[in-house]
Amino acid sequence: MSEKSSNFAPQKNHELKYFGIMKKLLSVLLLMAALVSAETIQARNMTLAGSIGPYKIHMVLNDNTYEGYYYYDKNPKSRFKLHVSRESECTDYEMGQVYYCDGCSHLTLQEYTPAGKNSGQFSGVITYKMRMGYMHINFSGTFLNKGNGKQYEFGVGRREEI
Repeated sequence: MSEKSSNFAPQKNHELKYFGIMKKLLSVLLLMAALVSAETIQARNMTLAGSIGPYKIHMVLNDNTYEGYYYYDKNPKSRFKLHVSRESECTDYEMGQVYYCDGCSHLTLQEYTPAGKNSGQFSGVITYKMRMGYMHINFSGTFLNKGNGKQYEFGVGRREEI
């Protein structure tokens, strides 16, 4: 009987070591996946510069969801949240004949004050154009100030090397 238990013990120790190694490997893989996910999410934010009428702004949008915020350059702490209320892809005709771009979407973004009040609306088209090693991203259209009813043309964009 002692032979059986001595033969069994090394096999049990081997299984425990194997399980321990697999557990450590799984932990490392999960940590790597979490780090890659965090980098991917962070990398998806794009900062666009431009204006609403005469007012200079910066807009930060997630390039998958188009959610984000914007602020006036004169007051960078004045962050207004932006939420998509409508999105539709451009047609092939619009991409090729109207906007001359590689991709675009019609967007309506609702503006919310820091207090949560819906105070404005951006309605326009976001376009992506690849030209001579650069990606040009532009979002332009009309901004409606819901407080006073005034409308302004807006345009924001960026160019990045690809």
